[in-house]
Amino acid sequence: MPAARKYPDELRERSVLQMRREQPAEVYRAISTVAKRLDVHPATLRLWVNQAEVDYYSSRCTITASRGCGQGDGGSRLRE
Repeated sequence: MPAARKYPDELRERSVLQMRREQPAEVYRAISTVAKRLDVHPATLRLWVNQAEVDYYSSRCTITASRGCGQGDGGSRLRE
């Protein structure tokens, strides 16, 4: 049986959404700020954000395999 998650999925989703609203140049500073605000370790939040990017691009590759994986938008949709 897998171990219980320490943080609820809703908190993960909310945290990643807050990070997506930040400007790319300020992401590293924002990670520590958002992590403190949500009482989450910055490394944990960084992992969540990285996993969200992987999930986004892997789903995009499945959908747009004929055009190439995620080509054309430069990742801007991730930060919307």
